[in-house]
Amino acid sequence: MDQLKKLGWQPTLVAGHSLGIFAAAYAAGVINKEDVFKLVALRTKQMQECYPEDYGMGVVVGLSRPEVKKLVAQVHSENDSVFIFLIKIRKRRTRFLEQ
Repeated sequence: MDQLKKLGWQPTLVAGHSLGIFAAAYAAGVINKEDVFKLVALRTKQMQECYPEDYGMGVVVGLSRPEVKKLVAQVHSENDSVFIFLIKIRKRRTRFLEQ
């Protein structure tokens, strides 16, 4: 981002998910780089305090729901819980026009 800004490039739109919100805020010029590092460190510390061990999250893209259920069934147990949260997104179809 710093190199792009040196070239005079400034984004008109930014977005971030999870940790990416800090990068998006920096890219938009809302916070400075030093604050990004401070906020990421603080977020990391607070998340570790909430879930000190044996916790993780992930996103699965490209598998069907039955495929994911099968994988979860292979690893889920009373001691190691794994859950599925599904967000269904409609596929957008784009038509290209030839001129």
